[in-house]
Amino acid sequence: MLSKRKNRNTYKLTLRWTAGHEGLKGNKLADKEAKRAAEGLTTDKPLLPSYLCKPLLINPAAIKRAHNDMLMLNWSRTWRASNRGRRYIHLEDLTPSKKLLKLSSHPELSQVDASCIAQFRLGHAPTNQYLKRIGRVDSARCLACSKEVETVEHFLLRCENYAHERWALTQHTSKLHKLMTMQTVLGHPKMAIKLTNYIKATSRFKDMLPMA
Repeated sequence: MLSKRKNRNTYKLTLRWTAGHEGLKGNKLADKEAKRAAEGLTTDKPLLPSYLCKPLLINPAAIKRAHNDMLMLNWSRTWRASNRGRRYIHLEDLTPSKKLLKLSSHPELSQVDASCIAQFRLGHAPTNQYLKRIGRVDSARCLACSKEVETVEHFLLRCENYAHERWALTQHTSKLHKLMTMQTVLGHPKMAIKLTNYIKATSRFKDMLPMA
């Protein structure tokens, strides 16, 4: 509503929010005026009050949103191009995403336990395969069974010497109606606690990983 105050060369502008539902008084008129404005049929600038001729104020919320969107885009591109991002992509196709942050911020996990799981997800767990690659051990074979190269997948899913400790992990996977795969064990939000318990129960990395 735009009205001229009596005996003054000033204006009072009142803005009212109206729900976009049919049947409300004034909706058709508002739609008509909006269409006219979109087609360029607006009031001549010299006829408008002076304060409506000034540039619109900057919206801080819009600037912050645009900045955050740019950061997320840069993060996504950098992450997907990195070695760690390429390792993680098979666990979560849409990485990086809010799901990735959720997996890393489980409310029932301590910070050190979350860090431990992150190492497994990113391929930096101190298995003999990884330690051999960086020159810390002479053999990449599993110390528990000596049958296979000790990869993260071997430790989590296949090593027969950890069958007893893996039982609880397997049972929980069945309750979720999921297959016992790397995607389930490392990528499902409800597996985080059970995964931490399994890693601790094996005592395989008690002197290598920070455990709460």
